[in-house]
Amino acid sequence: MVLNFRLLFVFTSVFFTLENNLQKNYFEGIISYSVEALDKSKKMTKDESIQYIGDKQIYFIKENKYKTVMNGLLKITQFYTGKDTLYNTMQGSNALMYISVLKQNERVISFDIKKNQSTILGLKCDVLSIKTNDSSMKYYFNKDIKVNKELYKNHKTGLWYFCLNKTDGALPLKWVTDSTDSKLTIEAEKIDLKKLNDSIFKTPKNLPLVKSQ
Repeated sequence: MVLNFRLLFVFTSVFFTLENNLQKNYFEGIISYSVEALDKSKKMTKDESIQYIGDKQIYFIKENKYKTVMNGLLKITQFYTGKDTLYNTMQGSNALMYISVLKQNERVISFDIKKNQSTILGLKCDVLSIKTNDSSMKYYFNKDIKVNKELYKNHKTGLWYFCLNKTDGALPLKWVTDSTDSKLTIEAEKIDLKKLNDSIFKTPKNLPLVKSQ
């Protein structure tokens, strides 16, 4: 009986050690990106895009939640709180805008993954290339920078879950989206692994909810 108890203790200790190591593999922290937006319709110049939208994006992520903040005059901020809705605010708007993320609007025509296509911040990156009905995308990733993809199953908008699913949860270190009207490139400039307070992901209070068109 003593031997069995000791064995049980050893097995339990090993189990919890393995479980903790697996949890530590998932990214929690901040990724800072450079942003380059090109308006092919010519409605906004590059300088205007930088001024109003910004050229930097800060991405906070913890478990099934994220928040992104742009540095332009509009101060565009997005919140995903882990359910079925994406919220955003911007300077000069007294409302909390929202959209459902349950639907993938893009139709994927083809995709493939190629190994070791780039090095970003010293990390070797594979690239997931996607063709949809109205755009092409390149999603550069390193599998060591990842989240639990199962926590984002509902987030289909923007091909977010599609990309996480195909890369085993890897976050983008560079993402290029090219369509008829625009081209958007984001690339990681800094990765900061740290514990985040849940209060970071709380949406602003006392603002009316307005559905985005």
